[in-house]
Amino acid sequence: MHPPNVADIRRLLSELLGRDVEVKPARVKLGLAGAAAVAVYTTDPPGPVGHWACDLPSAASVAAALSLTPPGVASEAVKSKVLPDALAENLGEVMNVGARLFASDGQRVTLREVRSGTSLATLATPTTRLDVEVAVKGYPLGVMSFFVGAPTP
Repeated sequence: MHPPNVADIRRLLSELLGRDVEVKPARVKLGLAGAAAVAVYTTDPPGPVGHWACDLPSAASVAAALSLTPPGVASEAVKSKVLPDALAENLGEVMNVGARLFASDGQRVTLREVRSGTSLATLATPTTRLDVEVAVKGYPLGVMSFFVGAPTP
């Protein structure tokens, strides 16, 4: 398993959302504990674990854009600090397709679960990480982080 690169993230999000998405290295690192949502990926056979963490603005923006939900709904989610169920479901769909961002050498990578940022004990120490700013045209700017590392014993 390997972490994705900026170009792959941009391509995936642009294709899924059907709109321009700007992705660039982030100036601020998003910690797993500070994330609104975190996808946990595994391999078959079991191997390194990958995570895709989103802050609330990036989670709301990607989720809303997927279903053509108006940007105001994403902005309201950020303001209220709550990701509505419908947006959480959309985000889960995006993160499921995002498993391909971690695939390498024909290894099967699957989404195990999507969690809130408060219950993350599956990654001991990331061996690699990538932090990016994501701007979905018309939606709030957010930060995403991608981690790969060994699972905790």
